[in-house]
Amino acid sequence: MDALNMPLEMIAVCSPDGELSPARFRLETESGERITVRIRQIRRREEIRLMGVESIRFDCLALLGGRLRRFELRYGVRAHRWTLWRFLDREAPTGRCEFPAHPHI
Repeated sequence: MDALNMPLEMIAVCSPDGELSPARFRLETESGERITVRIRQIRRREEIRLMGVESIRFDCLALLGGRLRRFELRYGVRAHRWTLWRFLDREAPTGRCEFPAHPHI
């Protein structure tokens, strides 16, 4: 599966013990439309370090285009940036990321 590495606007929740969890995100499609996606479930959370870059990887589920989709979000700890890294389900688009025209999914 190819990495999308698409930057996101994120609303996240921080627990009293400091654990960060994504709640919903907004992204811009190629046509310039802004889409909001609510995270339905976080299946797994894992701290990773690749080439000296600390990140937190989230395996998530959300409703996209009327279907429940599984995807990976990453949070860059030092950069404080969120990205839609890749889709994890088999029906994932290759290359470009297509989202439905509805503004709130």
